[in-house]
Amino acid sequence: MMNFIEYSDRPTLFRSLAQTIAQELTTSLSASGYANLAVPGGTTPAPFFEQLNSVPLAWNNIHVTLTDERLVDENHERSNARLLKNSLLQNRASAATFIPLYTDGHLVSDAVLAAIKPLTVVVLGMGTDGHTASLFPHADELIAALDPDNSALSSIIHAPNVPEPRISLTWSLLSSAQHLHILITGAEKKVVLQQALADLSEITAMPVRVVLQQAVTVHYAP
Repeated sequence: MMNFIEYSDRPTLFRSLAQTIAQELTTSLSASGYANLAVPGGTTPAPFFEQLNSVPLAWNNIHVTLTDERLVDENHERSNARLLKNSLLQNRASAATFIPLYTDGHLVSDAVLAAIKPLTVVVLGMGTDGHTASLFPHADELIAALDPDNSALSSIIHAPNVPEPRISLTWSLLSSAQHLHILITGAEKKVVLQQALADLSEITAMPVRVVLQQAVTVHYAP
């Protein structure tokens, strides 16, 4: 079940998480010769990416994708792919193979995503509304996206109060991960986590609850 780690500060969290992810990727690379990593967008994980991208790994044998994306051009300021290219996919990690979820007006195909299933490591964020990836509460497509038996590996998500449509990996792909992590910072997010844990049954109200019922490690710093 869930493992909760609280760090004294954010730099310590980012450094420790990078070491943990690097070790999990190394284990997979040693065992099978490749590894598949899915990470969130947003600004919170950028310092973690900058720690990870300088670790000496066989990055040329690692596939990297996003847990979710906005339906905007890769050069748009709100593009998660743009953020990732400017943070994680630098230094040594520039040798990794990046799989965008949305490019040139087209969604990534399930055939492409199937090639990286099972995922080795998934790092997720969490919003103050209890969303994770782009699995937003009460989104039109949420029930199907959370269905573990759904054959679709990604989904367009239309959610209330979200500026543009999103694309999210579905739970059927996210749950294939050998290692699941959630990265959160700030007191407000800790309160949200406690609310989510108070009643794990209502997953449509706070979709992060589906993750919290798994063997997942939550990494938190104030």
